[in-house]
Amino acid sequence: MSYYKYQNVRDMQWYEEEYEKRRSEELENQQKGMFLDIPIFRNCTFDLERLQKEIDSFEEYLFVKEDHQTSLKSNLHGYISYSKATYLAPAYNYNKYIEHLIEYNINIMNKKYSKNLECYEQLFTIEIQNIFISIKCLLDRLVTILSFYYKGISITSTFGRISENNKANGLMSEVLKRKENDELMGFIYSEYNSWIKEIVEPRDIIMHYNDMYCNVHYTADGREFFMHSNIRIFDENRNDSWDLPSPDEGHYYKSLMKSVQNVYEFFDTTFEVLKKKNIIYQRYHFKEKIDFDEYKKNDYKFTQK
Repeated sequence: MSYYKYQNVRDMQWYEEEYEKRRSEELENQQKGMFLDIPIFRNCTFDLERLQKEIDSFEEYLFVKEDHQTSLKSNLHGYISYSKATYLAPAYNYNKYIEHLIEYNINIMNKKYSKNLECYEQLFTIEIQNIFISIKCLLDRLVTILSFYYKGISITSTFGRISENNKANGLMSEVLKRKENDELMGFIYSEYNSWIKEIVEPRDIIMHYNDMYCNVHYTADGREFFMHSNIRIFDENRNDSWDLPSPDEGHYYKSLMKSVQNVYEFFDTTFEVLKKKNIIYQRYHFKEKIDFDEYKKNDYKFTQK
C-alpha cells in the first residue's frame, strides 16, 4: 500500500516532465514576481489522514478482540492509542522536510530571499535527523506490541541490531532465534537485512556523536536539493581525518520517501500477521503478580471480564 501521491517510476517521470513544461510556461510570470509551484516536490508528501485511518483500524480491531481487564496496566489497544503520534511522526517529519524544500526553491527561483538561505541547510539537517529519530522510535514501539504475542520479548527492550559477527541484541536476538519457525520473525529478519539496518544507523550517529553532513545538489531545471550523509567524525576505527562523502552518496528527498514508505509497508504487514495470532499477557502487563498468577493458572485465560 502506498501512502504518497505517486506510486511508481512512471508517475515520477510524468511529474518531472510536467514540471519542466509548467516552468517553461511560467518563466515570464517569474519575472513578474509570481510564485512557481513545484509538483515533483509537492507530490512526494504522505497522506497523514490515510495513515491515521490505518492505525485507528488496528486499534479498533484490538478493542473488539481483547479482554477488558482492570488488572492490566494497559490493554494492547490502549497502548496503540497512546502511540499514534509516534506512528505518524516519520510521515509528518518527511512532509515538513518537503515543505522546506519547496519554500527554499520557490525563494531561489523567484529571488525572494525572505530567509537567510544559509539557514536552510540547518533546517534540512534538523528535519532529516527528526525523520531518522522518529523511524527508530516507531521501530522500538514495535517491541512492546510484540510482547503481547511472544513470551520472552520484554517491554523494556528496544528493536536492537545484528552485529557483523551475527550476534544480536534487543528484539533482533529473538528474531534470530525464531526466524526459521515463525512467519513474522522471518519477515522482520528479511526486512532488517533489506533496509532496516541501513535506516537505523544514522539515528545512532545523530544521538550519540554528531550531525549528518549536508551537501547541496543543483539540477538542470534550476531546482536545488540536499544530500545528507551519515559520517562519524571521531571514529575509533579510523586513524586518519574524516573525508567528505561522495556528492552522490547519502539520503535525499526521493530515497527518504522510499525509506518512510518502507516503514509503513512493514507495519502494515506486521499488523496483518498479528491479527492471526492470539494475545498472551505476561507478568509485566499486570499491575499485580497475584492477578498474573491467576491468569496463568487458568491456561492464560481470564476467568471473568
